[in-house]
Order: sequence, then C-alpha cells, then structure tokens
Amino acid sequence: MLIDCHTHTYLCKHAQRVAPIAYLHVAKKLGFTHFVFCDHNPFKGDNYDFIHRMSLGELETFNTLYDQEQLVNQDLPKRLKYMEVDWQPMNHDASLNFVQDHLQSFDCAMCSIHFNEQYEMDLMEKQTVEEFLDFYEKEFLTAVNSNQFQIMCHIDFFKEYNKKVKALIQTEEGLKIINDRLVQIITKAENKVLIEINTCPRKYDAIFKSFPDMNVVKALGNKAKFSIGSDSHQLKDVGQNFREIFTQLLECGVKELYYVENKEMKSYSVEEALSRLHEIDAGEIKEIFQQFKL
Repeated sequence: MLIDCHTHTYLCKHAQRVAPIAYLHVAKKLGFTHFVFCDHNPFKGDNYDFIHRMSLGELETFNTLYDQEQLVNQDLPKRLKYMEVDWQPMNHDASLNFVQDHLQSFDCAMCSIHFNEQYEMDLMEKQTVEEFLDFYEKEFLTAVNSNQFQIMCHIDFFKEYNKKVKALIQTEEGLKIINDRLVQIITKAENKVLIEINTCPRKYDAIFKSFPDMNVVKALGNKAKFSIGSDSHQLKDVGQNFREIFTQLLECGVKELYYVENKEMKSYSVEEALSRLHEIDAGEIKEIFQQFKL
C-alpha cells in the first residue's frame, strides 16, 4: 500500500496545465497503489480566494473528470475522491455548508486553514504571537469538532503571519514556540481527525521537509494519527520527500499511516510503503507531461 493523499488538478489556477490522468501515470511509475483526486473547493459567489480555486460551476467539471478516468483507466493506481476545503475563520458556515451540500459522495473532506485572505492578514497584523496562536487553536478545534472533516491538512498556518508580522521560523526559539503549541493543539483534537504530513513546503525547504515537522510528530506519539500528502501542483511534486519522511517516521516509532475511504480511516504500514516507493527521472516526467499537457 502506497498513497499520496493530497494533490491538485489544473482547476487550481496555479497548478500545471496537464490532464489529471498524467499524475496517475507518474504515480504508477513511483509505485503508488492508490492516488487521491483532489483540489481546492469553490465557494458560492466565487469571491473567496478566487484567484486560485475553481469556480462553483467548475465543480461539475471536477466530478466529470473523476468519473471518466475512474471508468476507463483500470490499470492505474486506485483513485479516491477528496476535496481540500478552505476554512473561513470569519464565515464557518460557508465551509461547513459546502461539505454538507457537495461532498456527501466524496471519500474525504480535508480542511485547510490558510489565512491568506486580506481581512485575515489585516487581523493577524494586529495580533501578538500568543494572540495569533490562540486564534489558530480556536479555529482548528472548531473545524475538528464540527465532525465534517476527516483530515486537517496544511499545518503551515504560521506562514502568512511569519511573512507579515514576525519572522518566527527564523530562530530556534520561534520554531520551538510553534512546535510546542502545535503539539498541544493537535493533542486536544483527540484523534477525531487525521493530521496531514504535508511534504511539499516549497519556500521553507531549507528549514522543513514537511509540515508539521518530525519534532512535532515525535512529540505527539500515539496522540495523533497521520496521513501523508505531497500537495502536488506539478507532476514533479508527486511523492516529493516521501522516502525521507518514511525513514524519519520509522525512526520516530511511527509504524502506521492512514488514509480515508468512504469517510472511514484506514491504516497501512510505513515500512511497506517505503519498500514500494520507486524513483522516476526528470525525462520520464517530461514525456508524460508532453503526452497529456493541455
């Protein structure tokens, strides 16, 4: 068993313009047995982060793409249908109503707290570090306790605050503040949801290989269950850093990871996943891109 639980399609406006099936071909070469078909959710009115996400009208396109590929490509990794739902701190109902209205047939509703809208940034600029962390904890636990989500993902909640207000992650003290508080917050979630290990931190590669980092994972022990996702927006992102993270998980004593199918959490062996993972070179990825580019 080997699965990537967080991916994107070209309906995400900053993703690679390639047919979704291309990701499946890359995943197959990497040894994946399962692969998640996913993207950012739209919102009614299309006025929330409209630069990046699909429109509500494009949700039908997303569903059609999934249905077509599920029927005709049986030799590729088994696909599951997820949606990354953005949590609106000032409008919880918008996020919760989307799940209830549109995701009943999906395998999983993932929740992300991005803090990337202007009014959220304006609020953060007035907050001290402690006030900001309190704010994040309140929003995180409200989302968890709504019982509408199976995975809390994108645990890089501090990146906009870090950019706009205080460069927390530039110091060991700042990192410790973030990690210690994150352990407390996730512990309070009481294993009601999976916690995503997001392996594509991009701008912070020199500091992190995943969000949350392995210090948090190790400190949590059995107080959390984890999924893993590359957050791939390009073909080259699929499975990024998985080998390194699997090795570190085993060193931390984490022997099982989880995924969600039909809203049910299922476990699989980290050791088996590591043994299945293959390498793919840039030339192979380029060939697949050329075949399926839009």
